[in-house]
Amino acid sequence: MRFSFGFLRIALALLVLLTAPAARAQVVTTFDNGLPQLAPGNDMSFFIQAEDFSLTSATVLNGVRFWSSEASPSAYRGSLTWWIYANNGGTPGQVLATATTSAVTRTDTGRTTFIEGTAFSEVLNEFSLPDVSLASGSYWLGLHNGAPDDISGTDMLWSPAAANNTVAGREDVFPFGDSFTSTDNGAEHAFQVSGITAVPEPGTVALAVGGVLPLAGAAIRRKRHKR
Repeated sequence: MRFSFGFLRIALALLVLLTAPAARAQVVTTFDNGLPQLAPGNDMSFFIQAEDFSLTSATVLNGVRFWSSEASPSAYRGSLTWWIYANNGGTPGQVLATATTSAVTRTDTGRTTFIEGTAFSEVLNEFSLPDVSLASGSYWLGLHNGAPDDISGTDMLWSPAAANNTVAGREDVFPFGDSFTSTDNGAEHAFQVSGITAVPEPGTVALAVGGVLPLAGAAIRRKRHKR
């Protein structure tokens, strides 16, 4: 069998194109569980509240935003603890990443709801994650008001979202040892996660076609000429 240098050139050109940088990083909202509803939420101070989310492609998570309802400014303990869990058959499973952060941007939305006669103010909370790399699939976000060992009673609630097709939230009561297996909070909650995903460059395909087709055409012409 004769070796074709023309097709070798084509193969080498394809290899170069496939190994060259062909994507750019883009920060996007990778999951949106819905906007907050003016209705009672679930206690973030005595419980870890958790909600599931899904990723359609490999993503480096770098941010979370969620909404809370608070009876007073002192309801917030000055920090939040977050967890990213693997999905374990519809409940939070193995802890993949966790930290307590006080670098939370908090914005009063100006909206108020009354819960058992008490006025609760709606607050938008935003914080960064330390680049949590996840494959496509299902995961859970857990949130707690303050450090994990702080369960003093304060009225900070994770604001609910409209019902959707995801699994209802779960909650774990202090000392946070039941792995969420016994308690279903029965609600959806308002949050978004953002991250960096790989987005193909618009010119990548055109580059491959424009670079390889001339080589293939030249190889075919040479083969015909030899015949």
